[in-house]
Amino acid sequence: RLDHLNVHDTYRSNLVNQDHLIYVGGAAGGGVIERNLLNRSENGRGVKIGPTTTSTTPIGSVTIRYNTFFGNLGPSNIQLSHGACDNPIYRNIMVRSYSSSTPNVTAFNLNGSGNQAWDNVGWEGGSVIQSSSNLQDMGGNIKVDPMFDGPETLLPMNEATAAYGRYAPGDGDTTDLGPTASFTATPGSGEAPLVVAFTDTSTGVPVSWAWDFGDGGSASVQHPSHTFATAGTFVVQLTAGNAFGSSTSSVTVTVTVVAAGSAPVASFTASPSSGTAPLVVAFTDTSTGVPVSWAWDFGDGGSASVQHPSHTFATAGTFVVQLTAGNAFGESTITTTVTASAPVLSASFVSLADTYVKNTQATKNYGRASDLRLRQASSSILRSYLKFSVTGLSGSPTSVTLGLWVTDRSPDGGTVFLVSDSTWGELTTTWATAPTYQPGALGVAGRVTSGTYVEIVLPASVVPGNGTYSFALTTTSSDSAVFASRESSTPPVLMVS
Repeated sequence: RLDHLNVHDTYRSNLVNQDHLIYVGGAAGGGVIERNLLNRSENGRGVKIGPTTTSTTPIGSVTIRYNTFFGNLGPSNIQLSHGACDNPIYRNIMVRSYSSSTPNVTAFNLNGSGNQAWDNVGWEGGSVIQSSSNLQDMGGNIKVDPMFDGPETLLPMNEATAAYGRYAPGDGDTTDLGPTASFTATPGSGEAPLVVAFTDTSTGVPVSWAWDFGDGGSASVQHPSHTFATAGTFVVQLTAGNAFGSSTSSVTVTVTVVAAGSAPVASFTASPSSGTAPLVVAFTDTSTGVPVSWAWDFGDGGSASVQHPSHTFATAGTFVVQLTAGNAFGESTITTTVTASAPVLSASFVSLADTYVKNTQATKNYGRASDLRLRQASSSILRSYLKFSVTGLSGSPTSVTLGLWVTDRSPDGGTVFLVSDSTWGELTTTWATAPTYQPGALGVAGRVTSGTYVEIVLPASVVPGNGTYSFALTTTSSDSAVFASRESSTPPVLMVS
């Protein structure tokens, strides 16, 4: 029997003919019983709190937590006897205990008031909590019925309770004892005097609330209402607590109060603020001071009166966009600029890479040659490849033309085919490694004359926009056609418009 105690991290078992493994009596009481393994109380309970069955003298609060009760044969694991009061009982595990031959995994309250129990786990047996109305079930108490090998089998508690999302008693972890404070504020801003309703949303069964409203005001009720009389930004703090642990926490919100009679301060963002015409821009009002009207001037003749407009700048130029935000007490104006650039209507691109290949020299590379060659004869076949990087276009082209400078005339200047693989290299490509080209001619040069440009019109669809494009040139003539390569002063050109 103990009149005042702290009992923790012990193993108590097989006290034959003893009523209780831990007995708290006397008038003082108090203390903590935690992280104990209380096994096989033969005639009584694991823990009893109370002096006698007839006394009405209150016992001070005794916290019972993180204990494992196993195989106790008395009528209960925990008895709160006459006169007991304010005993928190939480996060205990009660395993396979019996009253006579009936499984009876229970916690009892025979008298007193103010006792509370939560997050206790009962394994194989009766109710987790069986009590008079004086024991408050605070929630989270669960019962599970796993299979046992026998009454002496002690389960791996940490693993078993984890499956049910519960705290695992006995592992020494005493974190998260108190509540976690949180709350909402409605409304979060407005004109002074501003009445704000605060709603406590804390978890962990708080029983006390300390509010600091940041303007000198305070409250101790759970869901207060407060009036902010003057303009300013106030940090509101809530500290929530209970009697079952020393852990408290706090959170903050900002309540912005606008003084009555104040005009708004205009501000906004534009996204994007530059680009190619036609340019669609989304404007977002970020004005403070509770504006109720918005007058937009987009600088190109357009306007709007909604809070968050979108506008299309159809032509190129730099436009000054103006917002005037107002309410009953006045207005203010702010401006920013949006730049819409002209679309690229035409461009010429010099070849990024070019070479020719020869079947009789299947492993030789001609990438550094100053010319491109075509020939189809029984003695040899020559074929050329060109690669272009197209950048800076806005939209899809409507015409594509390949320009080549002729250095040796031929009755057949070749046929152009599309090469879908543009990973080939100018200094590594040979007849043996040359990429294949797609069937279907894109354009034909016809007869070509030395010292002139030949322009081969290609379908606009082969260059749908910015990107890298490759082409192959072939011929059916044994009379060679020769063109200048990019190593010369008159390189191949891809003209796009």
